[in-house]
Amino acid sequence: MNATLQIEERIEKCRKILEDNPRSQVFAALGEAYRKKGDLERAYLITKQGLEYHPDYGPAHVVMAKIYLERKLYQEAEKELELAVKLDGKTRATEKLLAEIWLRKGELERAQDALLRLKESGPADQSINTLLNLSRNLKERQVTFPREKLVPRTPLLNLAEQYRRPEEAQLSAPVSPAPEKFYSWGQVLDMLKGFPLVEGALTIGPDGLVVEKRASALYSPDTIGPLCLSVVETVIQNLPRIDFGKLGQVLIEAATVKIWIWSLKSHYLILWTDPEVNLGSLKIRVSQVAEQIDF
Repeated sequence: MNATLQIEERIEKCRKILEDNPRSQVFAALGEAYRKKGDLERAYLITKQGLEYHPDYGPAHVVMAKIYLERKLYQEAEKELELAVKLDGKTRATEKLLAEIWLRKGELERAQDALLRLKESGPADQSINTLLNLSRNLKERQVTFPREKLVPRTPLLNLAEQYRRPEEAQLSAPVSPAPEKFYSWGQVLDMLKGFPLVEGALTIGPDGLVVEKRASALYSPDTIGPLCLSVVETVIQNLPRIDFGKLGQVLIEAATVKIWIWSLKSHYLILWTDPEVNLGSLKIRVSQVAEQIDF
């Protein structure tokens, strides 16, 4: 089943339970489902309200920690996780989440030590390897650019990608035939939304209607979509005058956001990101999935 449909079904089930019993502890599962969907504001409100009834429910504090992490409120995230551990004790999941919080705060040595302990003391876990690679790359950048303050600013949703410079990705990527699996637009957006520093993703069909969208609470697709369509229409109208050929991509760089518009298979893929996103690595990722879109 499509991951988006699974989340929607879980939301619907949890909502019905909570409507029948407003004091049910299912609020934590509902808040987590909304977080995974990208609706951080609703996730926060539901979890906060539930914690008023159940202040000692550890799993809800873990959900709140994740929400704060995605909202870049790292101190609050660490406090919520400490509460969860105080109530229910340490687990590998809370230790890994704490390491990610430290990573986002820029406490690289502390995060790396915790991740190495987790790697050595338990079964293989690709997400731990991904975070370790991220911490090593950030430490390497600190050595290369000692005056630059390197504090990651957004979460690694699904830990889908390693943070690598474009030249590293090109050197390390194995040469092999493209996989036979094809992805729906929903799956494509899920993968790209999980890329480090990507705030949201949106697909608009040839008729101008939204096909799929994934977004954090920071910027609304309903605002970004019309803006991007207006930009694309202006560019397309003027391209023939200078004989530049067919539109491929448009990149908009502002003070607080970068917006990247791709023309793919008669659709427009729109990504908006933190200004510090690694555009080279993101371009490689988009190019990889673009060949496997099935709609």
